[in-house]
Amino acid sequence: MIAVVCAAVAALWWNSDRTASLPGATVSVAPAPPTPVPETAVGRMVLDRDTAPVGTRLTVWLTDWRPGTVMVRLCGNAAARGSADCANATAVTGYVRSPAPAAVVLAVAAPPVACPCVVQASDPATTGRVTRSFTPTGLPDLPQAPAVAPAAPAAVEIADARLIDERPWHEGWSAWFGGSAHRTLVLTLRNPGPAPAAAPPLSVVVGRDDPPTTLVATPDVGTLAPGEQRTFHIDVTLGAPAYGTYHVRGQLAGPATDQNAPGASFALRGTTTPWGLAAVAVLLLAWLLSPLVRRRRRTTPRKRRPDAADADAA
Repeated sequence: MIAVVCAAVAALWWNSDRTASLPGATVSVAPAPPTPVPETAVGRMVLDRDTAPVGTRLTVWLTDWRPGTVMVRLCGNAAARGSADCANATAVTGYVRSPAPAAVVLAVAAPPVACPCVVQASDPATTGRVTRSFTPTGLPDLPQAPAVAPAAPAAVEIADARLIDERPWHEGWSAWFGGSAHRTLVLTLRNPGPAPAAAPPLSVVVGRDDPPTTLVATPDVGTLAPGEQRTFHIDVTLGAPAYGTYHVRGQLAGPATDQNAPGASFALRGTTTPWGLAAVAVLLLAWLLSPLVRRRRRTTPRKRRPDAADADAA
């Protein structure tokens, strides 16, 4: 019986990922290989109206985009200077699953500089973007964009990204039995340049498939001082049933950001194993086999000792 139980445990261990981590322990993370990006043209964008007051919402329809992340935002100065002309705080990051039309709802907000205003949709993976003219009403007095754009500061870069499990074991017990697993993404951003730099919107997705598709709520990074490093702790949840390998990918989703440049994106891979279910299975197997073991012990004749046999013969 012991051999059968040991064999069952060994089979469970062999079929699980060697980097599997128990709830309550640090997740084993390895860089994931980059996913090839097909070279496709940028899609089309249609607005449900050409003008709307500040504070309302605008529906943006995206058609014929490659599956992946698309960022939509409202910009002044016809977005001539990229992120510097756009209302980045209200930018919306959505995931397009197929070339079929997808709707994104954008809050109409005042851009940092005066119009002409546009709505811009961009694909961070290919840096392709589309703009459509839009007239927000009820704008405050906005400054004019400088005639000559200043030299762009060095881009904010991702200095480090890792997954950890910060919760004590008694708070993450459900993951032992296939419940949702909670991890913390520890992300460090750095401004390597000599001038303050505003970080582009941060996009993070998680899932079992690669590339993953479930969006993760991310903080507003803001502006980093020259040489400043800032670390963020971002909650990442893998929905139940949580088991096996999962992927976490992130990128700084600015339209001017080169996604192939070092520090522009990251890819992590972790594992979660419901060891509680494995233990229950082993205990159940032992309970089912125990009557057979007891029956065999009762039916096996006991051998008599030689000295007892000699005494009977005498």
